[in-house]
Order: sequence, then C-alpha cells, then structure tokens
Amino acid sequence: MGKGLITFAGGIGGGSITFKVDGGMSQNDLAMQFQADMLSVGVHRKQDKEATALGAAIMAAYGAGLIDSLSLPNPLPNGHTAAQTFYPAMDQATKKIHRDAWKRALAAATLFADQSSNTTDIS
Repeated sequence: MGKGLITFAGGIGGGSITFKVDGGMSQNDLAMQFQADMLSVGVHRKQDKEATALGAAIMAAYGAGLIDSLSLPNPLPNGHTAAQTFYPAMDQATKKIHRDAWKRALAAATLFADQSSNTTDIS
C-alpha cells in the first residue's frame, strides 16, 4: 500500500487513518509495526486473525445458495475489536533510510525486468 494512497485517503476522511488487518501476515508483530511506521498510521489487528477466511466462507455459502443473505449477525467474538494496535514509532531519519532502500530495490527490479524483456530467445 503506497504512501500516496494513504495521503489520498486521509484527505477524504479529513482525519487520521487506521487500518484493520487480519490474515496470516497480521500475526507477525514486526511486519505490523513496520507498516505502522512506514505509513505513519495506526494498524489494528483484530482478535479474530482469520476474518478474511470467514468472509470468504460466508460468500461461498451465499453463492452456493446455502444461506439467503449476507446480512448475518456478527459471528465474530467481540466483533471487530482490536486485539493489538501498532502505532508509528520510527524516527524520520530511519524511515528515510528504509524508503530510500525500497526505491533502490524497486529501480533495480524494474531495470532487471526491462532487460529480461529485451532478450531474444535463440533456442
């Protein structure tokens, strides 16, 4: 998720932005803290870390005609209560180091992809 999207979304809401996360990667504290730091937003991890799977199952059941409506009572314990919230804590100098490294990696990958697409298959 790009910083531009965060800036855009912040302008729409007119306030602070927070993200609600679930799924496998959300179980990694380091990854969630890094997201909060690099995007300068709060990251809320739900108590039910697999809400995405539950949503997919509900959609599948609806699509298969096993349930009549997607308007079901909230089946999650404690609703969407954040089990843990990660707040930005990284200083600006360190954040700049990480952003610059990301830009260099992206430029290198783009150059590699461009060179790979210009090769001729001689087989």
